[in-house]
Amino acid sequence: MMINLLGRRFFFSFFLIFSLWCSAQVTEAQLLKKYEQADALSETDTEKSTNETIKLYQQSLKYHYTTLELKCLLTLGYNYDFINKIEKSLEYAKLLEKRAKEENNTILLTDAYRLQGREFNKLEMRKEALASLDRALTVVDEKDFQARGSIYTEYAIIYQNHDQSKYFESIGNAIKNHQKIKDIKNKNYRLSYDYNILATYYDNKNIYDKAIENYKNSLLFSKENPIMKGVLNYNIGNIYMKKGQWQKALEHLLIAEKLAKYKPDLLAYIYDELSNVYLELNENDKSMSYRIKYKELQAEQDSEKYFAAQSVHKQIIEEKDKGFSIQKKLLLAIIFLILLVFTALLIINKNKSKKQFANYQKIIEKLQNQESLIPAPVISNSAAEKTTFSVSSDKEVEILKKLEKFERSEGFKNKNLSLSSMAESLGTNTAYLSTVINSNKNKNFNNYINELRINYIIQKLKNDPQYLKYKISHLAEECGFSSHNTFTIAFSNLAGVSPSNFVKFLTKERQVPEN
Repeated sequence: MMINLLGRRFFFSFFLIFSLWCSAQVTEAQLLKKYEQADALSETDTEKSTNETIKLYQQSLKYHYTTLELKCLLTLGYNYDFINKIEKSLEYAKLLEKRAKEENNTILLTDAYRLQGREFNKLEMRKEALASLDRALTVVDEKDFQARGSIYTEYAIIYQNHDQSKYFESIGNAIKNHQKIKDIKNKNYRLSYDYNILATYYDNKNIYDKAIENYKNSLLFSKENPIMKGVLNYNIGNIYMKKGQWQKALEHLLIAEKLAKYKPDLLAYIYDELSNVYLELNENDKSMSYRIKYKELQAEQDSEKYFAAQSVHKQIIEEKDKGFSIQKKLLLAIIFLILLVFTALLIINKNKSKKQFANYQKIIEKLQNQESLIPAPVISNSAAEKTTFSVSSDKEVEILKKLEKFERSEGFKNKNLSLSSMAESLGTNTAYLSTVINSNKNKNFNNYINELRINYIIQKLKNDPQYLKYKISHLAEECGFSSHNTFTIAFSNLAGVSPSNFVKFLTKERQVPEN
């Protein structure tokens, strides 16, 4: 009996020690290390970062790890902000505010208020946004230069289109505070963001020299942030395009292409602009190559082929030194692709005139039946989720009425028209305007404006024979395009026939003598 009693005590003691040992395996320090890894992915792989952080947040509640809990709430708030899920971001910001107050953590309470200010501003609730930032300033430590500077950065974003004096005061205070940060990497990251915001202001005001100067200042501080460098080089290239400095534009866009190779959304924009630049430089083969790349990236049905190509490319990089066999296979693959593309081009060129005439006939038939000339593109639900958020019904109706007036007044003929300038003229912001156009016009801003312009010039060509005698460059300028080439691309993409062939077909049909 004594032996049995000793055995039971031994078993109980062993079980207790084993249980304590198991529970001690997941310490807060270990989970915080995993958190740092998840947080580092916030801007490069937001979905993975969010999923990992949610798991860590659940563990923080299970084990009552307060520090981990608060950090996870902050990261989740900013991750949802990054992908424009405003309500979710606000939800975590409010929860962070509540828990930070309970734990008397002024650092994270400051972050909670700042994040709320950002989200309220996105919802055009400027009064609430400014109130949140004011609360952040009241609790932030005077020597926490990172937090103070970031609060002023948010002020600057709010004042950017409303109060020029307060905007420059705010961005100046942001830079002044961020320059005092001791950690060089963190300091550079914050200053890069500040100068990018300053450059965007000048870019929107068409003050291009100042914009380029500040984009380059931002580049100086973004050496360790390849994604930011890619965005900045794209922005600089875009400005040089507006100035007609095509070679300089090309240099920056090619740099951006290399930096954005694993970020498809940015890469699509870069391919689009590279196609336009090469067209202006009369390098038609390269222009066509990038146009094909752009359309492949845009078309979701080709996503499998795109990711397969990325996988092959990655394998080539990893195995480039493994011998002649791989190089030979790659060479054969390239030759095969070249032959395939060449054959496809021969077929396309053979049928091009026939297809364009068929498209021309469809347009003429629609004009006679008073139908919409160009079918609306379909926007996928997944794409809409990434770029839109809820707009109130009253606000939506108000913007739609203003868009109707804008269309009647032919405001789209302004060649300097942009999303930001149009939003300002309609008394709203770019996020609301873009969302209303996407959901009601079933297309993005650029397609919406281009379609209005192309519809306008087609109507003129059909109804006024004099327009058939004009040069393509004059037709482009008449409907709001800044260059012959961009007009030709837009016309061909939307109408399915080039403007020169459209004029040719219509002239032949009307028997109007050409110049």
